[in-house]
Amino acid sequence: MLKPNKKRYSFRRCRKGLSLVEIITVLCILSGLLVSAHLILSMGSKFYDLVDARIKLQQELKIVSHLIIDDLRMTGASSILDVPLDGNWHNEITFRVSDGVSNGTVTWGDPPIQYTLDVLNPDKLQRIEGDNKMIIAQNVQLLQFRRKVQSPDRIEVEVQLSEALIGADINEGLSFEIRLRN
Repeated sequence: MLKPNKKRYSFRRCRKGLSLVEIITVLCILSGLLVSAHLILSMGSKFYDLVDARIKLQQELKIVSHLIIDDLRMTGASSILDVPLDGNWHNEITFRVSDGVSNGTVTWGDPPIQYTLDVLNPDKLQRIEGDNKMIIAQNVQLLQFRRKVQSPDRIEVEVQLSEALIGADINEGLSFEIRLRN
């Protein structure tokens, strides 16, 4: 016989586990959080790749500009062989640099230096001096040189590089003017 002061506990009141509905609710919330975290991390990774590629292109442009400027500053208006004073853009430049001064006259070095796009790989910028060919940039989309009649001792240069990434093309360009010293 049961004592009258003892309470009866039903099975529902004493249970210690979780129901299936509660487990599914928790799993839905967690999966939503995980999907959100994945989207944020993947967007951050794509942004990092874009910024990294842009920085690499800018560094490559800086190297190219320094090489071209250093060479062309050592030349004179009369030693540029294939960019006339016509104001038109040309895709390559060939010139001689100064070897020094002899009897008050500038002596020009041989062989000439040439900046041009590679024939077999037109996206590669090369510097040619005699038999020495050096690739100084890749992914080149544009290389142009121009001289004007109004300023025969100046050369305008345009270089544009690009890189294709998944979902985006990155283009970086640089225009600069060089004053010839000799």
